[in-house]
Amino acid sequence: MYASRSRASSAGSALRFTPRPHQEEALHDIMRTTGNRALVVMACGTGKSLVGRETARRRAASSVLVAVPTLALAEQVHRGWASDFPGTLDTLIVCSDSAVGGADIPVTVDPERVAAFLATAEAGRIRLVISTYQSVGRIAEAYAGRSLSPLDLIVLDEAHHTAGPSGKSYAVVLDNDRIPAAFRLSLTATSRIHEGADGTADVISMNDEAQYGTRVHELTFGAAIQRNLLADYEVAIVLVSDKDVHAALQKEATSRTGPGDSSTVAAQIALARAMRERELRSVIAFHSRVARSKRFSASLGSISTAAAGVSITSLHMDAATPAGKRAEQLAMLAAPAGGERVVLNNVRTLTEGVDVTSVDGVCLVDPKSSQTDIVQAVGRALRLHPEHDRPATILLPVYVAPGEDPQAVLEASAFQHVWRVLATLRDQDERMDAALTAARRRLSSEPSADGIDARAILPEKIKIYGSATVGARFVQALGVHVLENTTEDWYRWLGLLERYVAQHGHATVPFSTEAGSLGAWAARQRSLRTAGKLLPRREELLSGQPGWTWNLADTKREQGRTELEAFVAVRGHARVPRGFVSPTGYRLDNFVTLARNRYRDKLMDADEIAYYEALPGWMWHVHDAKFELLLKHLDDFISEHGHARVPQPYKVDKDGSQFALGNAVSRKRTAYRKGTLPAGQAETLEQRPEWMWDGHAAAWEASFEVLADWAAAHGHLKVPFDEAINGVGLYRWLLKQKALVREGEQPAERRRRLEALPGWSSVE
Repeated sequence: MYASRSRASSAGSALRFTPRPHQEEALHDIMRTTGNRALVVMACGTGKSLVGRETARRRAASSVLVAVPTLALAEQVHRGWASDFPGTLDTLIVCSDSAVGGADIPVTVDPERVAAFLATAEAGRIRLVISTYQSVGRIAEAYAGRSLSPLDLIVLDEAHHTAGPSGKSYAVVLDNDRIPAAFRLSLTATSRIHEGADGTADVISMNDEAQYGTRVHELTFGAAIQRNLLADYEVAIVLVSDKDVHAALQKEATSRTGPGDSSTVAAQIALARAMRERELRSVIAFHSRVARSKRFSASLGSISTAAAGVSITSLHMDAATPAGKRAEQLAMLAAPAGGERVVLNNVRTLTEGVDVTSVDGVCLVDPKSSQTDIVQAVGRALRLHPEHDRPATILLPVYVAPGEDPQAVLEASAFQHVWRVLATLRDQDERMDAALTAARRRLSSEPSADGIDARAILPEKIKIYGSATVGARFVQALGVHVLENTTEDWYRWLGLLERYVAQHGHATVPFSTEAGSLGAWAARQRSLRTAGKLLPRREELLSGQPGWTWNLADTKREQGRTELEAFVAVRGHARVPRGFVSPTGYRLDNFVTLARNRYRDKLMDADEIAYYEALPGWMWHVHDAKFELLLKHLDDFISEHGHARVPQPYKVDKDGSQFALGNAVSRKRTAYRKGTLPAGQAETLEQRPEWMWDGHAAAWEASFEVLADWAAAHGHLKVPFDEAINGVGLYRWLLKQKALVREGEQPAERRRRLEALPGWSSVE
């Protein structure tokens, strides 16, 4: 990755790498930090190790510890430091393998030897300790109980190994009490790791500044690709059906019965077809088990010929592969002869610590790869290729087992590595993150989303390939699963909110407590924001939706006021009937009830109270509203009859509903007699013409008026037996009045008024 090399001025010195501009940027940010810890995140292949060495040079460090995850990386670190600091370097490697570093480099796990090495200082020389994370505890033991000087610098290479539960045993290197140092530099390409089964949960991060320091510099995959520091990439999901597997085995003329053979052959077919169709000549295949890698490598050549008609030179490398053979295999991979195609199968030997020249692609065969391994494996494919500028291929072979239901097949473990790899790329490449997120939102937001072809909205970097034996329905289902399993469900809900906006013109979703409803999700977002737990980006996305509000209560209140004012403008009062629905479909009676409840619970300020009380006919209590309705019907009666003496049986029929006005008036008189009628209501009723609190007197007056009107109309009092007016049985009432006159019980004033009627006689 280094563009230029310079020779040291002294004769016979080794070559020293000169930092490139992007590395100088990282070094600048490191050197200006004021703390004693710093975190640098740089994509694989952009030269993190050189940044570590140059930091030591620029800090004039004379005692340095470099912690690494693997023995192979320990060897590589030693070579880099020896090249950059020729003739001034004293090195001790702390690990369990004495063969690391060569015969001239001491290797130990003895704390006494480590302490003795650190205690020896010589002017103008650098004491370099290289330790694996597994052995770093021995350095802490060397410091325990001894007066050793603090190290000038600790470099944590691939520092993500110290993060999370799996890194607890290595975290001693972060403890300044156990291994004191003037400055710690953490280098990683993987500062954010998803460890959940679906790649979207249980986030492990390196954001603890007390442990790792401030993130002073970051160069992501996407940024490195845009700056032409790394090659771009495409993800090829290659589907191979059970029929494809059987066809290939028949051509190969072999029979296999071992467990996992179908998935192994499917991966071989996918790799062979991809190398043929995408013109790949050099590919690294990653496995999790040595036995499977060996079997895969041994039969790849015959399967590739049978299934794709291509010849592949297949190699295998693991931890037991001798150094000489490794070098030979890497040379074959770097420069395939003629039209040869080379696949180097390996088991965690080419992820970290081995400089591999650029290749055309990587094939992630085993679904058990960890998130960390995936990042490192992908990095192998992103080296700039000297012969072409085509995107590197990240190949994900998938065996499609027989099954009628695509959903069930896709939920099988064979697809887990697909979701995991894509989720990892999303974490590392902000472009992939944005593209997957946008696709997930679109899948939910479009009105036709239920029938949309998910492949049409997948990021351009994700391609799905399958033979004719893999049905279109399955491929479509896979596209949906890609989005569902590689993005957070929050964006599906955001898409549903955007669909709601498209349908209603606003994002004011009605409140709901129903689990799984859009209203409940929206309410949850408001609660998270109130608690300070909503991510800033999500808050920004929601705030950008038309009509979105963070205080739904205020928004609902304004909507209700608008509807109430419209009601007043039409009706002339604010007495909203029960069950009233406005022309816009708004339940205005519910809003009025909520307002009254807030007033009752003393939740209103003075301004809000004044607003409602300024509305004509507004009442704070439900029974006040009923009284207003009584007044309306009573005034209508007065307008028709000229008085307020409503007969007891009198009822109002209007708009298909009935109001028992006589009974309502009677109840008010009863309340008055018991002293429970509000003074304001009593005063209001007394203002009505000829209002009477004596119910019996009022009833007599009302009935007399009906009789007088009848007599005036007919000129006599020969009332028919069944005559009833305004609920008054006139014949029976007249008989009762005659009886009272005969028995001398009729008051004189009433008797005089009766006798004045035309045709009066007390005789029945």
